[in-house]
Amino acid sequence: MPKTKWVKKKFEFDLSQDEFSSILNRLKETPEKIEQLIYSMSPDILTKKIDDSWSIQEHIGHIIDLEELHEGRIDDFINKAEQLRAADMTNKKNSRSRSQSKRNYKTIAGIKNYKGKINKSV
Repeated sequence: MPKTKWVKKKFEFDLSQDEFSSILNRLKETPEKIEQLIYSMSPDILTKKIDDSWSIQEHIGHIIDLEELHEGRIDDFINKAEQLRAADMTNKKNSRSRSQSKRNYKTIAGIKNYKGKINKSV
């Protein structure tokens, strides 16, 4: 089955309050689950690219980078902004990060920082 690009996916927003609570709990648990999954992986495995795709660390780093957008959108809701801030569909932040070979994204330390941010915002 062909993969649908993220920007082409369609989402429905008809969840009950109970389901919303469940989603918040899953968000809180995500950094811990990622940490558990990658804890014993070597840097070679975490940074390995197959067919010029993103490495595991790059995927994790991308999720961490997007948290800034999510926090900003929550602020937009709280401040009753007419429109939520836009996502960078050119992915400049990630492109810049990928080109900095010394970074190849955040590791477990970055995830722990991300975990703290998630638990504060949720």
